[in-house]
Amino acid sequence: MADPKQHHYIPETYLEHFCDTDGSLCVYDKWDGRSFPSRPKSVLKEHFYYAQPDHKNKLWNHNIEKFFSKEAEAGWPSTIRLIRSGPENVRDLHNLYMFMAALRVRVPNCRKSVEYVLQQQVRLVGGKIKNKQYIETENQIVAHFNKELNKNYKSMEELYDNGVINITIDPHQSIAAMADIAKGFSLVVSKLQLHFVNNCTSVDFICSDNPIVYFPAGQQPDQYAPYQFRPEQPFEFIFPITKRRCLYHNSLSPIEAEQIVISDVHDPALIKRINDFVGAFADRCVVSSRRLEESELPKMNSCPRLVVYRRSHPRGTLMYFQYEMGEPLRLPKWQHKFETMDEN
Repeated sequence: MADPKQHHYIPETYLEHFCDTDGSLCVYDKWDGRSFPSRPKSVLKEHFYYAQPDHKNKLWNHNIEKFFSKEAEAGWPSTIRLIRSGPENVRDLHNLYMFMAALRVRVPNCRKSVEYVLQQQVRLVGGKIKNKQYIETENQIVAHFNKELNKNYKSMEELYDNGVINITIDPHQSIAAMADIAKGFSLVVSKLQLHFVNNCTSVDFICSDNPIVYFPAGQQPDQYAPYQFRPEQPFEFIFPITKRRCLYHNSLSPIEAEQIVISDVHDPALIKRINDFVGAFADRCVVSSRRLEESELPKMNSCPRLVVYRRSHPRGTLMYFQYEMGEPLRLPKWQHKFETMDEN
């Protein structure tokens, strides 16, 4: 069987459970502010997104895409059936844990965050180089752009800050980081109570291209701290499973002495709260079973993104990264000769 060239970063088998009765989806693009119809096969994918270049054999290696397909996704339909019927113990839900971990690390929002960290590290190291030839080259670059753009930039840092030039990071570095990020995510999952919400209202749950949602408890979708988690502090966790079911944990409202809880929810306010957070966490695309009303649309060009803070230190400069709400990261694309290769 030929290797897949289109890699879904949100699996088809997941999106199928958010379709309308005719198998269609409605996608809202937060970057462009437009809605359009689609189907699970046709959306939230990218050419060779997880492919690794095999330089020796001059081929693409698709083992990561195959792993996601065979190990994480293949068991999802069975997991859905189990959740619908009511799981009896946590061990039965091992695929749910794997599926959530994969969706935390494999999506563009996460991969861009890793590349952003590496980009900022390169900037920091470059700014510390005192080699005369290196500094002269930087001065020439600044002078060139000042002439071309009729500006008065003083340094390379100003060129970076204003988006005049960018540092391109090999995207395969973010693939290599997936395992470590998944380990960190396991600390969050270990604190979860498995509370499955059965949506009994007339409004379906939505999903997105970044469907793992957690934040300090009690915050609101228009002002919150995404992905900020402390083991001993209360937090909320949201993962839409289907358009009628959602995993929802809230440390401020624990359900005592139960590992697995299934609740019928008739409160439209809770469903709206869940959907508002899911839409806010979307990097670019929100997916629903119908076209969303104007009041249901998330804020455009806003999503969880890493922000870097620098602090002077006697031994150098400290870099601190924190997720905040802000403009989505739009990093320059790494051009690789394998990108244009045609596979048979």
